[in-house]
This record gives sequence, C-alpha cells and structure tokens, in this order.
Amino acid sequence: MAVIEIATRGTLVSVCDRVLSIGDTLIPADEIDLLIAQVPAVTLTGDALALLGREGIEVIVCDERRRPLATLTPICGRAVVSARLLRGQAAMTPRRRGALWRQIVRAKVMEQARVLEEIGGPAERLRRLAATIDIDDPANIEAQAARAYWPVLLERRAEKWVPLFRAIAALTY
Repeated sequence: MAVIEIATRGTLVSVCDRVLSIGDTLIPADEIDLLIAQVPAVTLTGDALALLGREGIEVIVCDERRRPLATLTPICGRAVVSARLLRGQAAMTPRRRGALWRQIVRAKVMEQARVLEEIGGPAERLRRLAATIDIDDPANIEAQAARAYWPVLLERRAEKWVPLFRAIAALTY
C-alpha cells in the first residue's frame, strides 16, 4: 500500500483499462492508500476521481506551496479508508512520522503568520519560528508560536478576525 504524491507539472491522472494512469505509469488502485495532488501541476479526470472513490481512496488537493486546499473523501467505505490510513500511520518509522508532524506544524504556524499579517499584526516572528521547527520539536516551537499568535489575535476586534478562523480551521487539531 502506498501514499502517492503528484507534483510534476503537466501530470495527467486518468483511467486506462480500469487501472489508474499517472502520467506514463499504471498503478492498480488497490495498491494506493492516499493520493496527494498538487495543483496546478496535476489534472485529474472524472473517471480517475470515480475510480478513486469506488476504491475508497481519499484524495488531498494541495496548492503550489503544498498547503492542503481540499480533501475528496469517498462517501461509502470511510471506516475502511480510516483503518487503512491508521495502519499506514502505525507502520511509519518514527523519523517519517516526525517529519510529517513537522510539516503539519510548520504549515500551521505559517498560516497563523498569514492571519496576523491579514489583520495588521506582527507576523515575522511566527515566520522565523516556523523555519526553526525540528523533528519532535524539542524547543516546543509550536507553543512559542501560540503564545505569540493568540494574544495578538484576541485583542483585535472580533469582526476583523472571526472570518479568518475559517481559513485556519483545517489546521486546528
């Protein structure tokens, strides 16, 4: 089972003889746990999306900076998908798990910086902190970023920042 990430510009994801075609490579859908597609590099056909859905494969669509924009989740078989993803997470090496965690936290802190910038707050410290996040975060950069972010955000008038919470809701866990 695999996580497939596609970020090569001009890649077409389609279906050929009931098999997923990614560029020139054919991959049976039952060998895929998750597909990550970075736009605008990737084009997915409707047939490809239907095949991924039928096979219970979740698709994450990311922007050009690899920030998640949307997930496409199969309507049926969600528990099967979740179980497969959990097994995949459990099978990860600690180093890989730490690297993925670092990417998530870095994206979260960078989004916090963007929100502060949007409301006229100081964002540079958060950008610097995001650049220093290490695997397992021994310096607890995530907490330092939260201490810099929340006081500024909360002292602004509510009508300025409430709509921005929707933009960061996906990164709140």
